[in-house]
Amino acid sequence: MFIMGSSSMRIAAIVFYLCFLTFATFHNCFCNGNSSIVCSKTEKQALLKFKQDLKDPSNRLSSWAGDDCCQWSGVVCDNFTGHVHEIHLDNADCNYNGNYPEYEACWLYHHLRYLDLSNAGFSRAIPHQLGNLTMMRYLDLSRNSVFLQGTFPEIELHLRGDNLHWVLGLLSLQPLDMSLVNLSTAVDWLEGISTFPSLVELHLAECDLKYSSPSTTINFTSIHILDFSVNYFGPSIPKWIFSLNHLVSLDISGWNFYGPIPNGIKNITSLKEFYASGNNLNSPLPKELFNLKDLVSLGLSFNNFQGSIPIGLLNMTSLRDLDLSNNFFTSLPNGLLSSLRCLELVILNQNHLQLQGVISGAIGNLTSLISLDMSHNQVEGNIPRSLGKLCKLKTIDLSYNKLGGEHSSKSRYRVT
Repeated sequence: MFIMGSSSMRIAAIVFYLCFLTFATFHNCFCNGNSSIVCSKTEKQALLKFKQDLKDPSNRLSSWAGDDCCQWSGVVCDNFTGHVHEIHLDNADCNYNGNYPEYEACWLYHHLRYLDLSNAGFSRAIPHQLGNLTMMRYLDLSRNSVFLQGTFPEIELHLRGDNLHWVLGLLSLQPLDMSLVNLSTAVDWLEGISTFPSLVELHLAECDLKYSSPSTTINFTSIHILDFSVNYFGPSIPKWIFSLNHLVSLDISGWNFYGPIPNGIKNITSLKEFYASGNNLNSPLPKELFNLKDLVSLGLSFNNFQGSIPIGLLNMTSLRDLDLSNNFFTSLPNGLLSSLRCLELVILNQNHLQLQGVISGAIGNLTSLISLDMSHNQVEGNIPRSLGKLCKLKTIDLSYNKLGGEHSSKSRYRVT
């Protein structure tokens, strides 16, 4: 992890060196596309200067030596031109000690397309000059923070974005991950990002985002994966989300929403993953949810859903992961644990001792099942022998039920 000095702006330094590197390559373009292409001397010097100001206790950058920086760990060059197109410094364990010269003049030439600085220990503000790297297609700044030494309790400082205006210059961006970046002061962020023509993935989990109803139409034209989990968007799910009919994955967990799941969920027919755990959603599950027959993962734990688990769930024949734990469900539909043969993970525990039913011997048909948790309910009857047919099963927890006719805290099994 990169650990910030008391007066550092380390992410600005990375941006400076990347900018210097790409500026240098503009004057040293290779045109024959053969295997003898190596990075230029100036590129190598820029990277070595950056390495010089790093402590590298894990030897992550031990390969940063020799003449060809295109062969160094974390550096990817274009095979034809020799330009450095990708920098991978995710999960690095380094300590930056350098000084930060002026870098505003070096943005005229840029070829960088991929930058991964995730979990690298950055903090303070994101330099807006990142927005000048207009060729960027992939940007990951997620999970960056440092702990202030000598404080008790420890104070964690996250990388922060005072606004997201700089992102608007990255029109070729496809995945953008800024999860755990502090965006508490960003305003009008939604209207801007939603106009990106090529954005496919957007991860803004745990960013302390402030939400207000957008003044313009929200139209993520290409978005397939949307993760806004653990933010606060108000008491109800914004309706515009259900107009994103190209979505494949939607995570709105931890928003503290109230009320039922809106009927508009039926419009996202391409949805394969839906996560809405950790809210205050209530009422029975809507029948429109079960029209999503391509759904693979469904996570609705830690809500206030009530009543029987609808039989419509059996229509989700592609379902692989199911988590309905920590709700107020009262009964299971017949066939839940036998008909959905793609199931690998089933979590139904802690339904406040209201979930009733029996485990059918047909559970032996779930040959893909890896983990089953039905603990802390009122499941009755005997444990079927057909469980022994499940060769992939690794974990099963049936504790605190009424199996065998009596409440037992010992009905817990671990299969390895």
